[in-house]
Amino acid sequence: MEEINKQFKIIILEMGRVPYLDTAGEFNLSNGIKKYRKHGGIVIISELQDHPRHMLKKQD
Repeated sequence: MEEINKQFKIIILEMGRVPYLDTAGEFNLSNGIKKYRKHGGIVIISELQDHPRHMLKKQD
């Protein structure tokens, strides 16, 4: 994410083909998003399926 942050202000994660997110994936995705946003980036997640949505909401 650090390399991307230097190049782009907005990143779009299209997750329509991600039916499942395990705890390691959730941890890494959440931390990456937090880090990106901390440095002024904007993250948009589209087509989030039910299971990954549930996993990510647990972090709120």
